[in-house]
Amino acid sequence: MGRDEIRHQVDHRMKTELQNQLVGKYKAILSGLDWGIECEDGWYWLLDQLCYSIQSEVENANTLWPALRFSVKAVQVKPKYGSLRFYVDFISAQNLEDHDYDKIHKYMDKIGGMISFAERMSGTICEVCGQPGKASKHMYPRTLCEQHFDNKEPGNV
Repeated sequence: MGRDEIRHQVDHRMKTELQNQLVGKYKAILSGLDWGIECEDGWYWLLDQLCYSIQSEVENANTLWPALRFSVKAVQVKPKYGSLRFYVDFISAQNLEDHDYDKIHKYMDKIGGMISFAERMSGTICEVCGQPGKASKHMYPRTLCEQHFDNKEPGNV
């Protein structure tokens, strides 16, 4: 068993190759994560769709208003109490006009809604495999499918 496999089983992080795929596709959003993606593989597709949606909104904002130089940077991606937490910083150009802040807030609100939706959805998706899941009542709450809920091996509970 390799180092990544042992680390993955102990601390429930997404496999390195899956993290690298996400960071490669969404470098502008995910490249600044100090701790990497701190959730398991089951939420890969949810994170992929969330980052795609965020990236699309950022591109749209910058196409309509290039002077804004709007961007979104994830600062932490982790599970908490059995659901996803996706913390971000919103970044824009310096010295904007007052009416530019209204434009930025429109996109911040929209992206915030996307993040909230993904966080709620994660509470119904198994963290391990991506199948439908439910919250566990363990000391460290997790969202798991029946198979992983019943699997008592270390690294699965």
